Amino acid sequence: MEAPALVLIEEKSDGVFLFRFSADGQVVGDTWHMMVEEAKQQAYFEFPELLSGWKSVPADVENVVAFGLANN
Repeated sequence: MEAPALVLIEEKSDGVFLFRFSADGQVVGDTWHMMVEEAKQQAYFEFPELLSGWKSVPADVENVVAFGLANN
């Protein structure tokens, strides 16, 4: 599988999800985690050469995937 264009962490009531998206915004993988730090560790394990840091998405952004791909 090729490397994702966007890696996104989302906290939900049932856990923390690490999503991977292709350049066209399609989900190409996801994993469930108990805590944000675990999701970050998983991302660094899978893509150590691709990740340089995490950015927060402003609360008023409606489409986080489009925002992430545009600001990547």
